[in-house]
Amino acid sequence: MILVTCHLVVIDKTLSMVVGLVKNRDFVSVFLLLVLTVVVFSSGLYGRFILDDIINLQGISRINEGEGVTAWLSYIFGGVGASGRPVSYFSFALQSSSWPGSPYNFKVINLMLHVVNGALVYWLSRLLLNFYYNNDDACSSKNIFGSHGLAITVATFWLLSPIQVSTVLYIVQRMSILSAMFVLIGLIFWMVGRAKDASLTRKIVCLVFGYGGAFVFAVLSKENGVLLPLYVLILEAISGQANVKCRLYRLWKWLFVYVPLVMVASYFIWNAELLFVRSYSARPFTLIERLLTEPLILFDYISKILFPSNGRYSLFHENYPIATVAGGLYLGLLALTALLGAIIWAAANRTKYLWSALGILIYFSAHSLESTIIPLELYFEHRNYFALLGVVAVFVSCLVWGVKNIGVPNHYKLNVLATLVTLCATWLAFLTFNEAKVWSRPLLQASNWYESNPTSQRAHGHLGATLFKYGAYEQSSQFYQDTLHLFTNDPTKPLLWLELSCLSSQIELPSQAFLREVAKTGKFYKETFNIIHSTIALIESGQCVSLDKTILKTYISDLIGNTNYSGNKFELFILLSKIFGVEGDYYWSILYMEIAKDFSPRVDVLVSLSNMYWLYGDYNKSKKYMELVAERCNKLSIECLKYKPDVDDLMSLKEKIKQHE
Repeated sequence: MILVTCHLVVIDKTLSMVVGLVKNRDFVSVFLLLVLTVVVFSSGLYGRFILDDIINLQGISRINEGEGVTAWLSYIFGGVGASGRPVSYFSFALQSSSWPGSPYNFKVINLMLHVVNGALVYWLSRLLLNFYYNNDDACSSKNIFGSHGLAITVATFWLLSPIQVSTVLYIVQRMSILSAMFVLIGLIFWMVGRAKDASLTRKIVCLVFGYGGAFVFAVLSKENGVLLPLYVLILEAISGQANVKCRLYRLWKWLFVYVPLVMVASYFIWNAELLFVRSYSARPFTLIERLLTEPLILFDYISKILFPSNGRYSLFHENYPIATVAGGLYLGLLALTALLGAIIWAAANRTKYLWSALGILIYFSAHSLESTIIPLELYFEHRNYFALLGVVAVFVSCLVWGVKNIGVPNHYKLNVLATLVTLCATWLAFLTFNEAKVWSRPLLQASNWYESNPTSQRAHGHLGATLFKYGAYEQSSQFYQDTLHLFTNDPTKPLLWLELSCLSSQIELPSQAFLREVAKTGKFYKETFNIIHSTIALIESGQCVSLDKTILKTYISDLIGNTNYSGNKFELFILLSKIFGVEGDYYWSILYMEIAKDFSPRVDVLVSLSNMYWLYGDYNKSKKYMELVAERCNKLSIECLKYKPDVDDLMSLKEKIKQHE
């Protein structure tokens, strides 16, 4: 009886809470916005894994093979980037049952995280509005539209912008989504902890554990998370409360804001040679050319945000024109001047034009890591995922300013603003729905991307590879044959053709002379290694029955002699070793792996050598490399965690060697 009574009380309170939420118009409007977002993006939830999805998710296979904790640790800590991004990889690993058969499930999680981020954007916007205006009344002289109305407007434009599609529906970009989520959570904790009426306990919980934890998780999702302290400094500068007298807060600020920024700067200084000498040597642009080109790209992003239309968005922009001293210098300088001018104006007018200044500073700060001096690739739309918040803030600020200056009573102004926001939101939803829908049709998507940018090496390769995956071998072969002359200095095109010839003896390859010439003199493309790996996988699986393996081995050998690949010989020797290993020719397989080891004695190379010598019957050398691996992995290291399954297999081999002895 008591138990039944308790259940009735719980049910009654739950129903009361639900009824209260339903009666709360603010909650209902936010809920409807989030539902609309799900409906709009759901048109793109079908389709296939593409491009970097496969590269970053294929390690899940070991988890599915039942290798236990070892496989989990290897995958989670075997990621990319300076931080390794273990939080993002952990989120992928949790969906191991959906790999490789269900990209839909991965996309659903991306969309749910995007919806959560939309709610966080609303929450943060409302906190900021309440903090700066200190009033939640729609009749406020400063804010006649109310914090809810403006916050949901910001969230609407941020959630439904078409430029978000390539982040939300590109599975691997969950890294950007997660990093942004923890940044938003960190800023919300900072706002709550900074409140004047916050108790000491709440300040400690929010500022130390909440903000601090969010910062760590943001960085471990993707390196952009290190910008969280910079956003805090911007919000403080905008509020005019940067110089707080509270000693405890100043101590917190030093530990959680200044120290992380100093550590980031120290990282760049410590790795200056790698970042600014060796890395630039592998890029088709110099530091000066990058600084001239990136401002042009940032304004191109802004044009895509403010003037959206279907067909403008793509994953492929590697052929964006580079501004050089010989061409594009003045345009690049003009864009750079405009960028710096906007930042200076925002800093100087941060109190007079608060929201516009905040938006400008947030947008350019969000791009300060990926779009300035670090020699990353020049152009990716997903870099705007969090940065879009800045453009939206400026747009909403200008929209509100325009409506406020209409010569009509305030209650009419509310109707005018609501009408304009509804029209804009409807248009954005329509465009985004159409943009997302293409992601459920991979062949149409690949065709559209190539047609919109036919000189893109990646768009061309992606279309050919997509035709290949759909089994359209003849069409794919004809496509390569018709377009190969457009990419005579691109080694990936003949490689794609070689991969295609694996599955059909009817496909006629280009001449050997042509293949060798492209391999010897072609430009560097990182996709080269992915295609060779894919072809070797076909050989290992027994599917590549038509290709003469000598052609592929000769091609790789010619790439090794190509000066454009001089910094990547290590990887090429490993690939050459693998081909000989698949053929059972352990002498040459070991020889090329030994050469690779001389370039870099990486753990996986040492493991491979130990295994090869065992198969070759040289147990002493196998034991030698086994001991090197054991010595290297005696201490905890990310490298050893990354290759832990291989190391564990090697340790089991060690027992066999003992038995043999």
